[in-house]
Order: sequence, then C-alpha cells, then structure tokens
Amino acid sequence: MSSHGGHSHTGTAAVSAFSLETANELSWMLGERVTGEDDRAELASEWAHEGSRQQVAVFHVTAETAIVRFRSPAGRERYVGTTKDEARQACADLAAAAGWHRVDGQ
Repeated sequence: MSSHGGHSHTGTAAVSAFSLETANELSWMLGERVTGEDDRAELASEWAHEGSRQQVAVFHVTAETAIVRFRSPAGRERYVGTTKDEARQACADLAAAAGWHRVDGQ
C-alpha cells in the first residue's frame, strides 16, 4: 500500500547508511511495475553491503523523482519513492559508508 501525505521511513530503517526525509513507501507490485516494466525508469546505481546480503538500487523515474529498492538479506524487496536530489544524497552517503560498495560497474 502506498502512503500518501506524511513521511514513511519504513524502507530506510534497514539501511543505517542514509535516510530519506521525503520517502513514500510503494507497494511491491507498483515498485516492480515501475522499475521493471516501465522503459522510462533508469537504473542509476546499485549497492551491496559486504557484511550482509543487503542491496540498494536507485532508479531515476522522472526529472524530479526516483525510486529506491531495498533488498533484505532474505531477498525481500521494498520500494520507496523520493526526490531525485534525496536519492543522489543517499548514493553519496552509501559511497562514504563503511561496508557498502557499488556493484553496477561505475
């Protein structure tokens, strides 16, 4: 279920390397559809944690919005929508955080 109005930090709670102030949790089905089937969504970066099997992927969706996918060590996926600026800051925070490394070849 998507949250409207208010902020949701549910998806980012598992990743202590960054937080998203304007995150709105998306349903798994909507996140999959937008990031997997929508040819307008572009994978911007993908990150993995060395000490666990956690992964984070950032997708640019429009000129101002992004979707962040969190994959737990058990393989569960959560999606949150946020601003592109916040997604860029999250990537910078991941790059500076111990244990996280970029896995998309950039």
